[in-house]
Amino acid sequence: MWRGVHAVAPGRALLLERDGSHRTKVWWHAASPQLSLAEGAPVLREALREAVSLRVRPGQVLGADLSGGIDSTSLCFLAAEAGARLVTASLRSAARSMIILMTRRLARHTHHTPTSP
Repeated sequence: MWRGVHAVAPGRALLLERDGSHRTKVWWHAASPQLSLAEGAPVLREALREAVSLRVRPGQVLGADLSGGIDSTSLCFLAAEAGARLVTASLRSAARSMIILMTRRLARHTHHTPTSP
């Protein structure tokens, strides 16, 4: 339907000039690792722990959609560790078996029991 229209490659951005011309430019690239996984993981864990603990108050109710990404589960564990009361939601399906497992583990860790739909 549209001629001459193409997708912009991942990691690139489309720049539109005032005169109507355009070009693409690299806007993001992965940084070169400075630490090994074994060295970096504890540093990242502590940085996340500190960031979450600065934002969570003991007894504070927080909600999270555990939609399949391991990032939200990790942050929930850290929020629970900082004393938050968690309200979480996730969908049950075969494709989401890992997140269900992590949700149950989180529920046990925070002394909550998961409910079934």
